[in-house]
Amino acid sequence: MPDITAAQPGHHPQAAAPSPPTIRRCEYRPAAGSGAPPPCWLRTAPHRERLNLALFTLRRYGVTTAAAQGDSVAAARRRLDRHQPTGEAQSYLFWTAAEDRAGFADDGTLHGELTVHHSADAAEAVRAALTIAGLAHRPGPEPQSVTILAADADAPASPW
Repeated sequence: MPDITAAQPGHHPQAAAPSPPTIRRCEYRPAAGSGAPPPCWLRTAPHRERLNLALFTLRRYGVTTAAAQGDSVAAARRRLDRHQPTGEAQSYLFWTAAEDRAGFADDGTLHGELTVHHSADAAEAVRAALTIAGLAHRPGPEPQSVTILAADADAPASPW
């Protein structure tokens, strides 16, 4: 049987196979409440950017977030309490400046553990936001704290 494909216009029997697609840099830009980021972003974003995504998400749902609040957990809690309306409970998340200095490198990579402190009512939301942002974590040293780990390999899988 004759090869009819060779005679078809535009067909070149000796043409090279198509090139594989080029892999583009992840173009995701986090936005509050935008859901789980794509895996390309989770693999490449520094820990601080991922923590910022978690903070954006928490703020969207009414949780006050305050980064690097002095060097004392008790003083930071008092400061947050002073700024809430009288008689109203406030959901919050913060960490101290000392924890920030000990945890983050200049490039935003977490090289040690970072303990964040939260109100009792925000515990579940904090864990969910950290998980969505791809941050490995475990219970912190206090009941109202979570410790973010530098090792991403142990990060819980996002439920989304």
